[in-house]
Amino acid sequence: MMNFGLEKEMFVTDSLGKLVLPCLGLPTDHNPILAEARGDPANNIIDAVFLLEAQVYRMHKIAERAKQKLSDEPISKINNNLRDKIHRDSRLRKAADVSENLYGHMRHKNKDNEVTAGVHLSVTNKRTYVINAKENQLGTFNAPWDFAKFVLFMDTLFAVEILKAKRNPGFYEIKPDGRIEYRSLPANVNLYKVIDAVECFDFR
Repeated sequence: MMNFGLEKEMFVTDSLGKLVLPCLGLPTDHNPILAEARGDPANNIIDAVFLLEAQVYRMHKIAERAKQKLSDEPISKINNNLRDKIHRDSRLRKAADVSENLYGHMRHKNKDNEVTAGVHLSVTNKRTYVINAKENQLGTFNAPWDFAKFVLFMDTLFAVEILKAKRNPGFYEIKPDGRIEYRSLPANVNLYKVIDAVECFDFR
């Protein structure tokens, strides 16, 4: 059974529209500039999308209470003051990127003073196996699957969105538990189009 999960990165601005670090309570991941919503995994893409949307809604409420706003913009310029603040504080430094690229791209097309925000789609091929038949004990694992075809498929369908956001196609990450995370979609991608795309793909 294929399972799906989504993460969405978002820029955070103050009441004047200035890019700032996320307030306390907004989850982040590898990049301290970006707030990141993480939807719970689901066994279908529709539920996965709306679980993400529920988390995004909660984060908007957290940001409002701190007089901040979350932005769907896929790319933003970072000012020198904010960049210097991050460099001075080791706790804020961006973690190393461990993603790979199907075509050999090393990074996206953004300039050094620009930061990109994306939507990451995790897909797992969840399988069940018998641990103890007498006691009916079952275990699960994430089996390998031909994810390269899926990356190519998504790159083709979302080529325009990827290009407009100064991103490159073909980015993915293989997680330690066997999840495959497709990482080329921009933060402002139409999630209903993502639903249509995933439902059209033949995972057999």
